[in-house]
Amino acid sequence: MSCPRTFRLGTVLGFLAILASPASATPHWRLLRWPARTVRVEARVQISAPSITAPLWDVFLPCPPLLGRQHPRSATTPAGRIVADLTPRRTAIFEVVQRGPNSIQVVLTADIRLYAERLVDISRISPVRNVHGTDPEPAGEWKRQGGASHLVLSRSARALQLSESHLFDFRAPAFTAWMRRERLYRRPHEDDLDLARRIFIFLAHNGHYRYTSRMDRIASHETLTATSDCGGLEILYGSALRANGIPFRALVGRWARSGTATYGQQHVKGEFFVNGIGWIPEDLAAAVQSNQPSRCLHFFGNDRGNFVVLTVDPEVVLPTIHFGAQEIDWLQGFAFWVWGHGTLRDCSKSYTWIVHHAGQRLPPRS
Repeated sequence: MSCPRTFRLGTVLGFLAILASPASATPHWRLLRWPARTVRVEARVQISAPSITAPLWDVFLPCPPLLGRQHPRSATTPAGRIVADLTPRRTAIFEVVQRGPNSIQVVLTADIRLYAERLVDISRISPVRNVHGTDPEPAGEWKRQGGASHLVLSRSARALQLSESHLFDFRAPAFTAWMRRERLYRRPHEDDLDLARRIFIFLAHNGHYRYTSRMDRIASHETLTATSDCGGLEILYGSALRANGIPFRALVGRWARSGTATYGQQHVKGEFFVNGIGWIPEDLAAAVQSNQPSRCLHFFGNDRGNFVVLTVDPEVVLPTIHFGAQEIDWLQGFAFWVWGHGTLRDCSKSYTWIVHHAGQRLPPRS
């Protein structure tokens, strides 16, 4: 007998990296980035299926991506291979395949340098030192036009972050009607940054945070009340931006602190891209939950570098060995399938999120 199962868990140190913008697009805004902290993450997975004999385990865990905000070095024990998911994004995922006992333990270990970011109006501050370096974004995503001062997305990356999906369904009639009713489409002469800020403020003031275990987080389903959890609110915001031609990506991950017995630190943030500035961070759920409308922009263009991204955008399709392509949303923990004889009725599984900070005594890598 075979049965698929999934388990999903939702200081500046001497320099500033400055992403410059061209004169044609919000020329006085810059994104400052500096090292915030270095952490070692251990994600421990334990699965037991006493009633399964001769099992073949097929376990998937997210591989933390290389982004401007984080530089990871990751591995699993036992050693897994990195596979690409089957969506156009080709998200990197760890796959661990093991035959043998009716239990398996997998540990994901990642050493990650996290960066804080802040969007600043340089016309209002004194000059700062401009340090040029290698962009930490994946090869092929960035283009430079006219030198280091003009950052744009490649055509393929831009198309990817403007695409519609079953969650980002911004062409659905209910969603377009909501956009028109709330006047969230672009106004004449409104640039990308001003539009993104206006929509963020609208949702921060009118959105509501609520989590239930049976949420679908589809954008068009959330327009009636603008009520959802962090993932759903980011899908709603991202859909409004994509509908206006602004590239957006949801950052699915966990806070850079250890989980507890009741909360595994799951969270979802977002970033949107503005030519000449780069990927600008935001945290809509934090703005909604702050209950202080006057402070909502504290969560726009400002990130403390205390969050680990596990996947970019929530939708992945996993290439399983015996069960074909399997769609999984919000892969913040792990997913597994097992092939064997018996039943999974007494199957047990656990996930532990442990974060060590530099300055603590770090354990050796597994």
